[in-house]
Amino acid sequence: MRILITGSGAFREALIDRLKREKNEIYTIGTQAAGSKTYHYDFKYSDRKIKHIIAGIMPEVIVFLGAQDEEFAVDWSQEQAMDYLAGLSNVLISAQQLGIGRFVYISSTQIYGMGWCSRLSEQSEKKPQDTRSLVLSEGESLCLNYTAMSKMESVVLRMTEIYGLASPFDFSSRLFLEATIAENLENFHPPVDMIFNPLYLSDAVDAVFKALAPGKAGGVFNVCGGQVMLSEFYRVISTLVKEKSLDEEALEKLEGTELIVPKDSGEIEEISIADLLKPDESAGSHSSNIIVERTYDGTEFSEAYGYRSIIDVNVGLKRTYGNMKRRLEKVVKTKTGKKKKLAFLAPLFPYLETLFAFTVFALLHYYVPDNIPPLANFDFLTLMIVLIGITLGGIQPVLAVMLCGIFLFVLRMQDGRAFLDAILDMRIIIKILNLLIIATICGYARDYMRSVMYEKNLEVDDLNNELVTIYKINAANTEIKQKLDERLAGYDDSLAKMFLITDRLNALSPEKVFFEAVDTVSDLMQCYDVSIYAVTGTDFKMCRLLARTPSSDRTYKISVSLDELGELKDVVSRDEVFVNRGMQTDLPMLAAPVFFDHELVSVIMLWDLPFENLSLYHVNRFMTLSRLIASSLGRAYAYTKDIRELAYVPGTEILLFDAFMEKLRIYKEALVKEAMQFKTIVVSPAKSRRNISNAELSAKLRPLLRANDYIGENRDDQDSLYVLLSNTDKDNIGIVIDRLGGVGLTGREIIL
Repeated sequence: MRILITGSGAFREALIDRLKREKNEIYTIGTQAAGSKTYHYDFKYSDRKIKHIIAGIMPEVIVFLGAQDEEFAVDWSQEQAMDYLAGLSNVLISAQQLGIGRFVYISSTQIYGMGWCSRLSEQSEKKPQDTRSLVLSEGESLCLNYTAMSKMESVVLRMTEIYGLASPFDFSSRLFLEATIAENLENFHPPVDMIFNPLYLSDAVDAVFKALAPGKAGGVFNVCGGQVMLSEFYRVISTLVKEKSLDEEALEKLEGTELIVPKDSGEIEEISIADLLKPDESAGSHSSNIIVERTYDGTEFSEAYGYRSIIDVNVGLKRTYGNMKRRLEKVVKTKTGKKKKLAFLAPLFPYLETLFAFTVFALLHYYVPDNIPPLANFDFLTLMIVLIGITLGGIQPVLAVMLCGIFLFVLRMQDGRAFLDAILDMRIIIKILNLLIIATICGYARDYMRSVMYEKNLEVDDLNNELVTIYKINAANTEIKQKLDERLAGYDDSLAKMFLITDRLNALSPEKVFFEAVDTVSDLMQCYDVSIYAVTGTDFKMCRLLARTPSSDRTYKISVSLDELGELKDVVSRDEVFVNRGMQTDLPMLAAPVFFDHELVSVIMLWDLPFENLSLYHVNRFMTLSRLIASSLGRAYAYTKDIRELAYVPGTEILLFDAFMEKLRIYKEALVKEAMQFKTIVVSPAKSRRNISNAELSAKLRPLLRANDYIGENRDDQDSLYVLLSNTDKDNIGIVIDRLGGVGLTGREIIL
């Protein structure tokens, strides 16, 4: 089944995993990619290209994530609300115009309001109290209104609080965080106890999967888990945290939404878990004395779709906690990495490198002039400044210049100069200024090139990402095109399929065309009682059965006069399709003629066809099909006429032995497929053959046979001939032998 999912987030990924296991074909639309498991289109729902995308996919079902779409925040702004409704309207309009059969919309029980209640049903009044619940409620109305205007079936699923997502939409992740940072887990309990219906992720996904089933009733349904006390929810969480606590800092990245809890029996407000855990004397009294209920009735959905929640709180929270621990381990590992020895020295490495380079080049500057005369004038200090400037950059070239200045002053003082004279030595000052200019230029050039390269690399990365996206979209579009081509050729009423199948007839040898044409007509018209009659005889007055569908239980007439067909004769003679609107039992429901050289050569007949298929659509379809295969049947007819002079003994109706055996081979293949039955007999004169020739025997034998019976040479006995009797069984062969005896000929059945 082809399924289109709009939206993003953890719920979508879980739904895709389930649908993939069921061998469905998944497509997604949203601003967050769904990985390699599906074909993704990176568009907003409100984009005008959505209609073209849906038209290219032609899904059987569209799933609109709605309340579980993480592309929208937990608390919606006005702009988000407008985008949501515009996108939903865009998808619904496109689905309606394209004739999509089923639309599943995921809503939330939040639309009933936050007051305490007992087993709210689908008929209960909606009381949205914030922007999000109001927009979700309007989304339900849009779906139901579009359903009323079209044949599309909409299913609205109002789900209770879902946990197990490990995302901002999962309130349990926030509770795990609070339990982790709590000083004393013995005091970790809700200030107000509540009965509610938490729904584990896999149960929610199973509900959506069941709602996708075609043919099921649409409408609005509550989907909820089993009833449980909020205090039990807290208890299981605290037990899991006691066994192995989570990393607090990493867990902050997974904290979820706030849990909406009644403050007392008459006043409801939104309270964050963090506020509930603050020391409050009144909290204990609420916890011990007040128990409120906010539960929902999911009976209608259970009865209509056979659904029931399986995962209880203990199992669900344990799985949620295990998933969170695995995700947190990845977060911590990514954050800390592998600790290396001397990692604390990493910020000092550039300075250490500068000191090392200065030490090496200072020694060269001091040692080389006196010991290597050819390099006495080489400026090692300038080389050092250039190398540090183009490799390290930043402040390191300036630091190197400072070290060089100190080094030069020390050398001057070693020559016996006074400190003040060394400092005021113009050669040293000019040298330092030259080094500083070189250091500034090299450092600036290096930093500038690094910044330019960084920006270019970012640009290249962006372009690469766009290119990858284009490749993915192109690959998805190419695959969709291929599927559409296959789908186009696979539709029953597709001309492409007709051409593909009828083209198969053109590839067959002419002798086999009539038998294969029966299967072609039966396949395309979905009729299992098909027969093809050849129109033969003087002035084309007789219809001889050529082929019939093997699965039919109908007894077909082997030969019938065209005049006996009455109205059918007049209609097909005008090259029109005959329609048996009078439901006459002795006539086919539909019949189409085949003409060759302006002569009626055969008639295609459909017998067992439902009355509702006698519509203009089916008649036109049958007419188109008959025109397509007429060329193949005409070609076979022309071939039969053209080879007559080559396949027959000159001047006789006797087939040459090889031609007769080839005809017999074709009939044997048809017999295996139950498309034709036949008998073979050997015929000889009752008297001595000395007084009768082949031409005389053939002339005497031909009037006793039908046009589609064949006479052949007998190489084993020159005094007899073979006869192939088309559409003849054991009951009819005796009639033929008796007819031969009446003209002085003898015949007996033979198996060739």
